[in-house]
Amino acid sequence: MVRSRWGPLVCAFVFVEGIVILGALPLLPAVLQEGGTSVVASGLVVAGYGAAMALWTPAVKSLVGRVPAHVLMAVGAVLGVAGNLLLVLTTEPWSVLLASVLLAGTWSFLHSTMQTWATEVVPQARAAMISLFATALFLGSAIGTAAGSALLGADRVGLFFGLSAAGLAILGAVVVPARRSQGG
Repeated sequence: MVRSRWGPLVCAFVFVEGIVILGALPLLPAVLQEGGTSVVASGLVVAGYGAAMALWTPAVKSLVGRVPAHVLMAVGAVLGVAGNLLLVLTTEPWSVLLASVLLAGTWSFLHSTMQTWATEVVPQARAAMISLFATALFLGSAIGTAAGSALLGADRVGLFFGLSAAGLAILGAVVVPARRSQGG
């Protein structure tokens, strides 16, 4: 897997994805509570992510095979950039709910397509590839959450979401042509 051209790159891509997507999700309730939203209400708002997943997932599934993988990834990146930019502007409950819905779309379009790609890049070492893929994702998530927590504690939450938006834009700009070059 390590000697393949694409295996390490896909793991690097998902590491960044973990930072900018999964790193932000655990912070959303805290951001709401910082603004005075109750624990229960903040939990309900962020539950919009799960509800949106129930809508985005079948939509993506219906597009797989009909729409090239790189296009699905591009849609996911755009949704994530939009969600994060919204959180730069405001962290009112309505905006966190909408951002949660957009981030669920990012996960459905971008991550699920990257996960499928990971199963294809090194078919002779698929189990090792998926293990490293998951490890990279969760390491990125931990780093993103730690960085976001530090910025939230320093009252710099807008900076965190701005960096996440920039990271997703860069990730999309790199991963979309990479996937396209592989025929996806």
